[in-house]
Amino acid sequence: MNNRYNHNHGPLISSYLDIIKLCIEKSLLEHPRTLALRFDLRLPGSNTSDHIAEDAPTYFINIDHGVMTRFTESLKAKIKHDINKRRSSGYRVHPTSVRYVWVREHGEGNKHHYHLLLLVNNDTYTFGHTSINQNKLVRMIREAWCSALNIDKDSFNYLVHIPENPFYPLNKNKVNFQVVHESLIYRTSYMCKSKSKPSDSNRNIGRSSN
Repeated sequence: MNNRYNHNHGPLISSYLDIIKLCIEKSLLEHPRTLALRFDLRLPGSNTSDHIAEDAPTYFINIDHGVMTRFTESLKAKIKHDINKRRSSGYRVHPTSVRYVWVREHGEGNKHHYHLLLLVNNDTYTFGHTSINQNKLVRMIREAWCSALNIDKDSFNYLVHIPENPFYPLNKNKVNFQVVHESLIYRTSYMCKSKSKPSDSNRNIGRSSN
């Protein structure tokens, strides 16, 4: 490990770094134009700005340890549906694999949250020039997270946090490829910090199988 990685928050878990780099490499092998997106997923009540009434029927909120599986499966289904819908309307739409890496951390009050890297075909989805809230990929992510939690997307879509400059368009045929690639590796190395990783029996990292 060297200054290509973010050590500002302490030591990194090298196996996590390997998983992230391999996921990016696999995406680029299939999609020479890959779009990477960094975002965070929060749980209801994990932020002091959450306004959930003390007497609200929160029993219906599904935050068991299968939540990330439900989220990724929901997102893949939404992407597949979106592609099929566009094709049925007569548009030529490039296929895309959906690859991802997530890590689990705990913050204040031992509330868990998740950091994610999502990789798709940049010929299928782009960050364009619209606002984050209008981006189709971001909308589907918010809908999938609320679906995984079994909560209303219009009331809780803020639980998906999109940080500044979240998109990384990787194009192996462009002269700036190495710069963008190294910037993405540095950005995602934050996900590999050992600090804040829970020490319980549940997984702290997950990845796509493809």
